[in-house]
Amino acid sequence: MLHSGILYIFLTAYPIVFQEIRGYGLGVAALPYIGMVVGMIFGGLLVIAFQPWTNRRMKANNNVPIPEDRLVPSIVGSILFPIGIFWFSWT
Repeated sequence: MLHSGILYIFLTAYPIVFQEIRGYGLGVAALPYIGMVVGMIFGGLLVIAFQPWTNRRMKANNNVPIPEDRLVPSIVGSILFPIGIFWFSWT
């Protein structure tokens, strides 16, 4: 849930940073949203890519899902998400 809050803060911060502080025009200031959309698509594709692995593990466990199997894509996101925040704040 925290990542959703940070996402909404980014939606508010992007116009402030790129329009007010840097003085970009409206069209150019909207371009950083493309990076956010690409990240969301990458995250969704990562979850879809891990689904066959999760299904195999579930079948091996008598069709009982193992919640910890969903942690693998989350671990990747937990590494990339702070890197993205640092990159945004650094620039």
